[in-house]
Amino acid sequence: MTTGWTIDDGQAVFRHGEHRLAFEIARPQLGLTYSRQAVSYAPMLSIHLPGELESESESESESESVADCYARRDDLVVTYHQGKLRTVQPQIRIGVLEAASDFVVQLIISMQTDLLESEPGTRVVSAFEGGELLMRCADAWRSTAEPGDSHTNAFLHRPADLRSADSDCSFFQLLHSSDLSSSVQGHSPLRAEFQLLSESLEKGVIRRARIMAGWISSKGDLETADRYSRQLAEASPPLAT
Repeated sequence: MTTGWTIDDGQAVFRHGEHRLAFEIARPQLGLTYSRQAVSYAPMLSIHLPGELESESESESESESVADCYARRDDLVVTYHQGKLRTVQPQIRIGVLEAASDFVVQLIISMQTDLLESEPGTRVVSAFEGGELLMRCADAWRSTAEPGDSHTNAFLHRPADLRSADSDCSFFQLLHSSDLSSSVQGHSPLRAEFQLLSESLEKGVIRRARIMAGWISSKGDLETADRYSRQLAEASPPLAT
C-alpha cells in the first residue's frame, strides 16, 4: 500500500488507505481536494497569496512561480518566488496529522521578505454548496445566521443531507488564535474565510500562521472539532519548515 506524498506533473497527492488528498502545486488558490472510498468532496482551503499573479491570459493568471517543492514524511513543502507583483516570499507546508476515521491536516503559511516594506496579507477560504456553517464564539458554537461576534478562529460545516452517502462527514477549519487577523462568514456562496498576516513584515523576519482542518464524522462533530481546537491551542509554534 502506498502511503505518503507523491509529486507528479505539477500535482502532489497524499494517499493512506482509503484516503486521498490532492494539491495543485502552482495553483494554491484551487485548494485541497479530499476523497475517500471513491467519494470526492469539494475542494477546501483555497489559499490566496499576497499579490496574486495577474496576466492577460487567464491560464497564466492562475499559476504561481514555484521556487522549490519537496515531500518529507507526511509533509509537503512548497516555496513560491517573490516575483515582481508581491513584496514577500510565501511558503506553504501541508502536513497530514491523522488519517484513520478522521482525515486531519495542518497548514502552515510562512512569509519572509528582503524588502524594507512588505504586505504579507493572505486569505484562506473554504466554500460550501448548502448545508449549515457554524462558528465558535465565547466557547459556544453558533449559526453564522445569528447575530453575535463577527470574528472567530473556528468554523464547522455540516452537509445539507446527512443521509446521503457522499455527505456523511463534516468539515472543520481552525486557526491558531494568535494568528487571527480577521474572519469572514459568507452566505452567497456559503463560505468560511480567515484573513492572515495583515501587519507589515520586517526584513529578516519570518512570520507564520497555523491552520488545522479536517473531514470528520458528522456524529459528534462539535466535540471532535473542540478536541482538535484544544490540540492546536496547546501546540508549540514550529521553529522551521
